Amino acid sequence: MAKKKKVFVLDTNVLLHDYRCIYNFQENNVIVPITVLEELDKFKRGNDIINYHAREFTRELDKLSGDKLFNGGVSLGKGLGKLGIETGKAFSDVLKASFPEDTSDHRILAIADHISRNNRDNAVILISKDINLRMKAKSIGILAQDYETDKVRNIDDIYKSVSIYENLDDQLIMQLYEKPEGIPFADFNISVKPISNQYFILKGNNSSALAHYYSKTSTISRVIKEIITVSPINWRMRSIFRAPITLRTPTSFARVVDLAVLRFVKLMQAMRRTKRAMAEKISRVCIRPPP
Repeated sequence: MAKKKKVFVLDTNVLLHDYRCIYNFQENNVIVPITVLEELDKFKRGNDIINYHAREFTRELDKLSGDKLFNGGVSLGKGLGKLGIETGKAFSDVLKASFPEDTSDHRILAIADHISRNNRDNAVILISKDINLRMKAKSIGILAQDYETDKVRNIDDIYKSVSIYENLDDQLIMQLYEKPEGIPFADFNISVKPISNQYFILKGNNSSALAHYYSKTSTISRVIKEIITVSPINWRMRSIFRAPITLRTPTSFARVVDLAVLRFVKLMQAMRRTKRAMAEKISRVCIRPPP
């Protein structure tokens, strides 16, 4: 007997949290309410991470659909379900009586309610990070869950991703220091094939290195540790920049930008405080009248 597919209805906050979440529901179908697309449109402008996710999901949606319509849904890929866009639906009598206000959350509930009533053979589940919306959905008989795909279920799994290989040729390890572009993985004679972007601790008799596997070229390169120190602009800012920014490469460009922006924001805050303090001193100066 074939396993019945579930139908997951996504709330806006899930897409703002992870724009690639649509690929995390295995062979089940995913529905994005039209109200969610309207809300995402309001979040496209800005430099926060939620603005980035809003823009990226729109691009992902455009890439998936191409010239096709969403009638019947579009495939999310091999082994995955379909993605569909559900247009607005009228409030049922139960919904009207319970939630008479016409809000975005209630319109999403109306769509989830419509899908649930028209898919009796499949479990329909509303996915939202809003606890209140999940409680509302459950109160009218709609299954609701939090989005937890991004949570680590077993902390021990993190440490398994860094493998340690010992008794390796010291000359090969030294080549990692001499060739920053890396050397072929096959040269190490390691029986277990690594996954893409996996990290290793390679040990010889007299040397060792932290290394990274790059699947596109099947090479291993050494992870170079760098320290970038930002000097204080003047003595007033010394406390802000006392600690250097330490980066361990390979480091994403976004991470570098985040660190730089954080330091810049602290600098601006310190300058504003200094400016206010000087203004207060000036305002307290007593101008004596001439005798």
